[in-house]
Amino acid sequence: MKRASGSRGAPLNRLRFLMLGCLFQTAPAGAVYLTSLVYDIMPDEQFTARIVSNDTARANLYRLKIYKIDKPGRGGEHVQSNLNGEVLFTPLKFLLERGEREYFKLHYRGPEDNTERYYRVVFREIPIRLYPLQDTQKNINAVPVTAVSSVLIVRPRKMHFAYSVDENSHRVKNEGNTYFRLIVHNGCEGDDESSRQLYLLPGEVFFDPIINAKNKKIIVGPGGYTRLGKACFDTEL
Repeated sequence: MKRASGSRGAPLNRLRFLMLGCLFQTAPAGAVYLTSLVYDIMPDEQFTARIVSNDTARANLYRLKIYKIDKPGRGGEHVQSNLNGEVLFTPLKFLLERGEREYFKLHYRGPEDNTERYYRVVFREIPIRLYPLQDTQKNINAVPVTAVSSVLIVRPRKMHFAYSVDENSHRVKNEGNTYFRLIVHNGCEGDDESSRQLYLLPGEVFFDPIINAKNKKIIVGPGGYTRLGKACFDTEL
């Protein structure tokens, strides 16, 4: 068995598209487009800024709602009673014409401790039509709403990255207090498209026969890439 730990380094590359793993849900085609559907705020950061783009053929009104959850993933999410001012966001709502973009910010104002926190961020896209009633008055007719869900992860202010791997028992465990992405290739020459990718939250364990000495295994964590085992690593990453 191998154990390793480390401190914070450069942030993870942000995900442009919704990827495999328990954190994610797919978005409908031709709806609101987010540059990322998973955002994280690093220990030395107080906010994150992202772009919302309207790629539909009409003007849309956008509203933002945030829920604190115990953890993201399958099996249901337990929504906390309220945010208690932990996350502030701006703007609260905005209107985008076809092809327009807008920045929004998520500000963290919560506890400074060693606990990772998770929030479900929901964007509601409301197509609108404006019908002039008088020269000084307009009527807004709203049609059914499209919702796109994403996840905000606030890394612990006192972050500890650690893991253990046992190829004999086909096991990888997150021993730290912050999440990471595990990539397992098919052999040494497999590509990312055919690889198995998943996210492990603090304390989670992944058991599978693919965790063996014949498959290339990589962790993408807060400090970058980490090799697991000795197989397939004759050259530098």
